[in-house]
Amino acid sequence: MKTDQTSDNIMLAMDTSTADLTVAVLQNDQCLKEIRVKAERSHSTQLIPCIQKLLSDVDLKMKDLDCIAAGHGPGSYTGVRIAVTVAKTLAWALDIPLFGVSSLEGLSYGLYRDMKQSEMGENEAFPWIIPILNARRGQVYTGVYEFKEHGRSNRLPDGIRLMEKWIEQIHDQLQSQSSSKQITFVGDVDDFKSEISTLEEISGQKVNCFEKHMNAYDIGLLALSQWDQSKINEPHHFIPNYTQLTEAERNL
Repeated sequence: MKTDQTSDNIMLAMDTSTADLTVAVLQNDQCLKEIRVKAERSHSTQLIPCIQKLLSDVDLKMKDLDCIAAGHGPGSYTGVRIAVTVAKTLAWALDIPLFGVSSLEGLSYGLYRDMKQSEMGENEAFPWIIPILNARRGQVYTGVYEFKEHGRSNRLPDGIRLMEKWIEQIHDQLQSQSSSKQITFVGDVDDFKSEISTLEEISGQKVNCFEKHMNAYDIGLLALSQWDQSKINEPHHFIPNYTQLTEAERNL
């Protein structure tokens, strides 16, 4: 297996943790092309055709790939499983490195890049970016991320949380900080307007909200840093991060 990073690596990145299916081809840190489609419940039938079209559009073949990156969740059980299965199968068949990235971190990092490239972040300290994906029954897949020029940190780990209680936990974290932190939610924010308004009320500060799609390009960029740190996954041991038992496991 190729484990060294050369100056001309071709990476295939993918994520199917949400209703969007997204795939991208990167050459080093540049996106050659990205495809995103509204897959809903058809990830399993659309992912391979999307990958084939993507590679064809940039005049590449599977054998040209140097590594694979996949968002491993959390998110939709079925969706997450599709990307993980395809990624590990391709990595094993092609004998190339495989990298797993938190889908929530990918969503957060995409917003951070947008903020850097626009006026949104010019006058702000580094914000706490809180990704939220609707997990139904008042729950969200979420975490807290803080990105800086030369690094990033997962302030609170990925997990599935009751949004009402999550708001209280975020408020407690704000109270424990020695300096103020700008809170920015990203993802399925329209589904939780009431709870987010509650955080504004109890914290006394404005909370930013952005609806944003998942981008495989951001998954790929995060995977590049793992390559630098030699965090290569063994395909047979690469599994989804559901952050909780599946319904079948709970019933068992």
